[in-house]
Amino acid sequence: MSDSTKAQAEKTVDQAKGDAKDAMDSTTSKTSGKLDEATSKASGMFNDATAKASGMLDEATSKAGGLIDQATGKAKETFGSATGDKSTEAEGVFDQIKGKAKETLADVKGMVDKDSGAKSGTSS
Repeated sequence: MSDSTKAQAEKTVDQAKGDAKDAMDSTTSKTSGKLDEATSKASGMFNDATAKASGMLDEATSKAGGLIDQATGKAKETFGSATGDKSTEAEGVFDQIKGKAKETLADVKGMVDKDSGAKSGTSS
């Protein structure tokens, strides 16, 4: 093989290496951009789901507290009535009302949260 043919072949190989590197860099850049986009989207979806779950847990906890107050109040009312203790009976009625108010407040808060989620595009 002559020196000029060898030099031409080396030049062609170097050009092919350069083209391959450029193609690889371009593909890597595009893939990286798509990966960043997918990661960002997944992160947003995770954050939305976490916020929704947290809101649902808060609502359930508030409702449970209200139901516990109602049950405790009913027990106090029954005990007070059975023993003739008007103070305990009245306290039981008050606890039932307080429990029902907590439960209703949790329901209203849940409806408001769902409504605001629907308006912002993250409806349940």
